[in-house]
Amino acid sequence: MAKAITQVLSKHIIGKSKTEVLEMFDAIAPNYDKFTSLFSFGIDHYWRESLTLELKKYKPHIILDLACGTGAQAKSLLKLNPQKLILLDASESMIKIANEKLNYPNIEFYHSYAEYIPIATSSVDAVSISFGLRNFENSYMALLSSYRVLKNNGILTILEFGKPNKGFDLLYEIYQNTIMNAFADNILKYQNAFEYLKNTSSEFPYGKDLSAYIETLGFKTLKIRKMTLGIAYLYIFKKK
Repeated sequence: MAKAITQVLSKHIIGKSKTEVLEMFDAIAPNYDKFTSLFSFGIDHYWRESLTLELKKYKPHIILDLACGTGAQAKSLLKLNPQKLILLDASESMIKIANEKLNYPNIEFYHSYAEYIPIATSSVDAVSISFGLRNFENSYMALLSSYRVLKNNGILTILEFGKPNKGFDLLYEIYQNTIMNAFADNILKYQNAFEYLKNTSSEFPYGKDLSAYIETLGFKTLKIRKMTLGIAYLYIFKKK
């Protein structure tokens, strides 16, 4: 398996501490949605809708959205009319914004770490993680925690960045290193935040490598879908 995946998933890939990562996300929370939309030309909304449409096939009643951020994925998941939607994020600022945007009676909010999900074992039908897996201090523990709270045959959905197709990757790198690099800090209001987001995206395993690893934790891969020339990947797993 490429990139020493076990090491990548069990230790934060660029050496930042949990405190440093949380400090950054708390700082960029007010401008994070605007940044992601500008950075992706709005395509991130299509990615999130794609996850929701895939999950719709499994008719989940109780959904846990890990690393929920400001609630962008949760807003899409509400279209599934879940009995309960549980939102969890370690950033206090992110979860506060999500709470303000999505104040509905069927939504519960948890300010907590994904590595130690504070809900009962085998209690949710589906877990979604959108562009958050690479930001966990210990992704391995977060995946194990997700496995614990899922019911038997429960569904794990993951959206994460990948590596753009050959030929397009050079253009994408130029775009990141010039246009986005020039404007990101002004948009996010936090020095080197974009450098962090870019580095974690480029170093994290993707595609069949990530899928094969997650299968070692007790999941079965149902689908790997490359999106937008490989910029992002959508994964669907089932708890065995």
